[in-house]
Amino acid sequence: MIYYSDADVMNLGGLDNCVKDALSKNNVPLDGIFFKPFVCNKRYLMIGYRYLNGAYGCIILYDFDNATIRYDINKNVITRRS
Repeated sequence: MIYYSDADVMNLGGLDNCVKDALSKNNVPLDGIFFKPFVCNKRYLMIGYRYLNGAYGCIILYDFDNATIRYDINKNVITRRS
């Protein structure tokens, strides 16, 4: 599980920065498919894949309201798509 407390979220500056922090700390594999619980103000299921040593990929966060948030990774740049 990847967990960010309310204080961590405030210090990092929100959900997007928590996702970037989790990726920079390699809490998910650099190559391959993964799924993990992710907590940042609320609980998500983080599903995604990364390849070429984490330089490319896609991450989708699913919450319990069936809402999704998508992040694309292109040349190590993480961009929120939804």
